Amino acid sequence: MCEVPQALAKAFADKVTVGAPELCRLLPIDRGSLRRHIADGCIAYVAPGTGKTCPRPRFTLAAVMAFLEDRSVMLTPQVAKGTRRRVPAEHQSANEGFRAKYARRRGEAGRVPN
Repeated sequence: MCEVPQALAKAFADKVTVGAPELCRLLPIDRGSLRRHIADGCIAYVAPGTGKTCPRPRFTLAAVMAFLEDRSVMLTPQVAKGTRRRVPAEHQSANEGFRAKYARRRGEAGRVPN
C-alpha cells in the first residue's frame, strides 16, 4: 500500500469516515466524477442510513487509498528513435516481419488470377 497523503491523514485523524463534499475537496475531484466512480463500483462507500431516496455515502480511509492505488499510473520512458539494434543481413529471415512473410508466401504459392 502506498503512503497516505498528508491531507488525507489529517482529515481522517479524528474521524472514521468523510462525506462526499469533503472527499471531493481532498482528492481534488469533481462531484459528478465522484458519483460516476461510485456508480461504476470504483470506490467503496458506507451508507450509514436506511433511506433509499437520498443516500449520503461516507468513505473510509482504506476505501480512498484503494481507489487512489487503482487509479495510479506508472509512466514508462519512450524509447528514443535510432536506439533499436540493427539485425545483420544473415539473420533477416529469422526476424522477418508479418508483411514480408505474407508477401513471400503469396509469391511462392502463386497468385490466382481474378
